[in-house]
Amino acid sequence: MRDSQLGASGLTVIGVILLVLGGLAIVLAPEIMNSSEIGTLRGIGAGGAALGVLLLAVGLSKKK
Repeated sequence: MRDSQLGASGLTVIGVILLVLGGLAIVLAPEIMNSSEIGTLRGIGAGGAALGVLLLAVGLSKKK
């Protein structure tokens, strides 16, 4: 049982990190990239944030 709780907490932490980094990529895209690449970074950020939400949900459901 302890191993599954460690795995769940790891998923939760990775999910939060991906969610935060994805959000930052979306918000900071205009300052980081030139005008032709803004959409690409926003797409990557949105994908990372979506994956973070999924991992966070799975991690939280396994803790119960």
